[in-house]
Amino acid sequence: MEEKKSKDSLLQTCVPGVTVSTNSTTEYSPRLFHHYHSYQSLYVEGAGEESPMIHSTTTTDTSIHMSRLEERRQRNQNILLIRLFLLFSAVWLYMSYNNAYYSRSNNNNNAATPWNTTTFNNNYYYYNDNKSNNSALISTSSTIIINNATTTLEDDRRDRILVALKNLDEDIQGDIVLASSKPKFQMAAKVFMARQEQQEPLAVVEACTYQDVALAVPILAGLVKEYSLEFRIKSGGHSFDGASTVQGGVMLSLAKLNSMTLSWDPLNMTTNQQKQQQQQQQDPSSSAATPKTVIVQPGVKMEDFLGTVLDQHGYESVVSSAAGVAFGGFLLGGGYGFTSRLHGLAMDQVIRIKAVLVNGTVVDVYKPNATTSNSTTTTTQDNNNDDLFWGLLGAGGGNFAVAVEYELEVFPSKDMKLGAKVKIPISYLTQFLQKVGEKESELDGRFIASVQEFDLGGTSSSPNDESKANDYRLSRLGKTNYENKYNTDDSTSEEEEEEGTATVTLHWMGDSNSGSSDGEVGMDYINQNVLSLIPNKLRKDVTVSYYYFSWSGITRQKEQSETWRTVWAAQAWNGFLMPKNNTAAVWQSIYKDMMTIFQYCTFVVPNIELWGGAISQRANNTETAFAYRQAVYNVGVRLMVPNGTSEEDHVFQDQAALVSAVWPSIAKHLQGVYVNYPMSSLSKEDYPNAYWGDNLDRLVRLKEQFDPDDYLHHPHSVPTSAAKKRF
Repeated sequence: MEEKKSKDSLLQTCVPGVTVSTNSTTEYSPRLFHHYHSYQSLYVEGAGEESPMIHSTTTTDTSIHMSRLEERRQRNQNILLIRLFLLFSAVWLYMSYNNAYYSRSNNNNNAATPWNTTTFNNNYYYYNDNKSNNSALISTSSTIIINNATTTLEDDRRDRILVALKNLDEDIQGDIVLASSKPKFQMAAKVFMARQEQQEPLAVVEACTYQDVALAVPILAGLVKEYSLEFRIKSGGHSFDGASTVQGGVMLSLAKLNSMTLSWDPLNMTTNQQKQQQQQQQDPSSSAATPKTVIVQPGVKMEDFLGTVLDQHGYESVVSSAAGVAFGGFLLGGGYGFTSRLHGLAMDQVIRIKAVLVNGTVVDVYKPNATTSNSTTTTTQDNNNDDLFWGLLGAGGGNFAVAVEYELEVFPSKDMKLGAKVKIPISYLTQFLQKVGEKESELDGRFIASVQEFDLGGTSSSPNDESKANDYRLSRLGKTNYENKYNTDDSTSEEEEEEGTATVTLHWMGDSNSGSSDGEVGMDYINQNVLSLIPNKLRKDVTVSYYYFSWSGITRQKEQSETWRTVWAAQAWNGFLMPKNNTAAVWQSIYKDMMTIFQYCTFVVPNIELWGGAISQRANNTETAFAYRQAVYNVGVRLMVPNGTSEEDHVFQDQAALVSAVWPSIAKHLQGVYVNYPMSSLSKEDYPNAYWGDNLDRLVRLKEQFDPDDYLHHPHSVPTSAAKKRF
């Protein structure tokens, strides 16, 4: 105080009539630094430009004192600026070091904080999950840091989401895996396309039981409602349009729901059911009335299903030939397979579905007049959810409820089947397909055909690469090649080399095991009823190779080409060719536009499948929501860019843009789009009618009934008014 008083007195002496005041200009927080001295600055009140008092009392002495005072004031200001600069530099260095340290700790798994403990470190919460040994760095500055991606969220929104997920993690038997660079998260979030994996979800909820799903769905629905945090459902992750994952959202993974139950296994039968089975064995004629069924969960993959049901027990159903595909999405979208012309679509075999509604209620919905493993007689279920069963099958996954169990019929079968590769000049391909289409209704259901490879004189590429996949298996089982009786010369004509060839793959899905005559039956049938459609003058340009293949073997990932087990990116374009458009003019137009695509797009392959048979024998719009049963073909192309391609994303986008530009010229001859081959190029206005046709209005009403707020949402889900408002 004495020092301050002497300074005030000195100034009063030097500048009479001037008021002196002191002011503390800066105060520093002790939270970041131990102690800083408060700098006292002196300033003169009333000594500005408008005050004449200084000038009126100016003398030589006062001028000297004022000059010294001014020098001191300037020096102190300089010191203040230097200290401020050092202060802000220290704060900046402190924050930069802190952020780098905790980001590095997160990546190197150095955190030991339990999930239910929150530690504060300047701007960050640090969460660690004991159950899954997984951690994530959460910023309080409205940003969630997930590897190299950031998702902006308000502070309160973020905190509440994390609390909800933490509480859910404690309640379920499965795990909630937060986004990180750890292998556990990478496996949990894995999908078929590597390009989609870059769009990481905030978390993956790995459900292990039906109860896990029942607990998770209403919690996730609440997060959608309150914070617009989208969630997606994954079974196998093979969606072409990325519907299995969502960036910054939550993936509800059903991959661990992967068990099967055989209805005829004594361990799974009641006493009455065992007695009924004994009676049926004594009276074989009655066994046809009670079909065998298998209960599958959505995470069951095709190779596991056939490995158990076909290889061990001698039964089959309609499955995909692509390794890694799981039953969940496959069944809900329809499910086309090699036995579809024999048995129908995969969803046609389903007689019961267990599903979780958005409010967490678990319901069983039944096919009318179906016999299930839980009943001993055929009954018509008194079921208020008949429409739900209808809508779940055909609309595609992620629309009305989360299906967690399916019961489907299976049929006696053996593993070995007959195949044929028919190489035909591309210029004649369309005529051949037209003739097969005209005869489709007369063809045996065991026969099926597809076109998935063109060779324009260069290197051909086939996404399925089935012949290579089969060679390993068949070489051990005794693969046999049968020469086409129309062509004993394997040489290729110069004309054929110039224009290129298309490979038509034919399958005979009757039993062809050793000792069975069905293989010979299949060859005779194909020769007499299919290859006979080729004019005599062209037979010299056609080569046919027959082979036996293992039905379960082609679904095994280890026997498929490594190149196509995962891809960088894939996209599909397709539509249904109806009988009225199965004309020479239409096929010629399709051929011309496809050639334009194949000429410039090296990673695009054809995907033309013969439909009909048992698919068309079921009435439209009665049992399921699938709207295009009368189609003769599904005609399409697929763009599949393998991992490791140079400038893979640039290549994918360029070729996708070219196909999308040409495709409308092909689509004008087709009707609709197959839900299981989703077209991401469809606009929001076009996709509903393209997928569901005449069934759209009924599906919208069903969506309003079971999910009016559109909690189960993805880019191509059944539209509602709520979806338009929120998204």
